[in-house]
Amino acid sequence: MTAVDGLEAIAKQQPEVAAQCLEVVQEQLTHFAENEPDFNGCLIGVLVEFRVMEAVPLIEWAFAARKVDEMFNGDWNEVQVSLGLKSRDEVPRRRFELRPTPLEDVRPSSSTGSSPAGSQKQKSKSKAKRKQQSDARRKNRKKK
Repeated sequence: MTAVDGLEAIAKQQPEVAAQCLEVVQEQLTHFAENEPDFNGCLIGVLVEFRVMEAVPLIEWAFAARKVDEMFNGDWNEVQVSLGLKSRDEVPRRRFELRPTPLEDVRPSSSTGSSPAGSQKQKSKSKAKRKQQSDARRKNRKKK
């Protein structure tokens, strides 16, 4: 993505070549189906920042194909607001749900009343596993 960042910097610093830099970015976005979604998100971010209106259909196609990481610029509605195609009032605010992380699902709850013996058993099991891993690494070391 540093190449995209470089093109963006050149376009900002040298307005006389900005159109050429943005053409390169837009051309790369035409390959959105083969690109990684985060790369497409970065490309779209540059096009939105410079308000390249010619790229709007291409950006819409990339979103429709679900090949854009929305962490960069939001969803298609957010991009339309950024480009001035829609007002903020026309686009509903997205609500994010807080979901438990995988670790929270695995942790034992305090209401189960885990016994100290169970905890001690888990500790000794972990220690035995670490020792076994250590022995295996020692055994597999290259000999000089």
